[in-house]
Amino acid sequence: MAFLTVQESLTWAILFWMVAFLVSAALVGIVMYMLICISDLENDFINPHDAARRVNGFVFPEISLHSGLTVVFALTGHWLMFLINLPLALYHVHLYIRKEHMVDVTEVFNQISVQRRRQLIRFVIYLTLMIATIFRMVERGVTAVMESHGGAIHAKVLGNVAGLSNMSTM
Repeated sequence: MAFLTVQESLTWAILFWMVAFLVSAALVGIVMYMLICISDLENDFINPHDAARRVNGFVFPEISLHSGLTVVFALTGHWLMFLINLPLALYHVHLYIRKEHMVDVTEVFNQISVQRRRQLIRFVIYLTLMIATIFRMVERGVTAVMESHGGAIHAKVLGNVAGLSNMSTM
């Protein structure tokens, strides 16, 4: 059994966070599309049947992507990200069990405010997830660069920081 070197493990970590970023960006896009459809329905730009069909067409992809990402976070030991995503994943399960995950064409006008609120909450969660994955991806990239060039970059960065702190105390 071959073990990965530090450089290889950092490369895989960067790749992992890139994929997580792409999935979270897709989730943000899906929720934005759903919000636009709900807004168009509210402003009477599309009929209820088309709005329900468009929104319902993205329900299972959204749930699948989010659930898959949550499971991957758990399997890879990214516990904080897993715990951040777990409540929404459980909420998706709750909606599915109660059969409230799809928009009902006959009740769509009665559900507009509820659907908009649900989508806005999901949007905030997915946007937070996307920002966190960007941060982790950049952090891993910087760590990989610093590790690959050894102590030279560490000394230069720390020297610059120490120089700045010495200047501020003068």
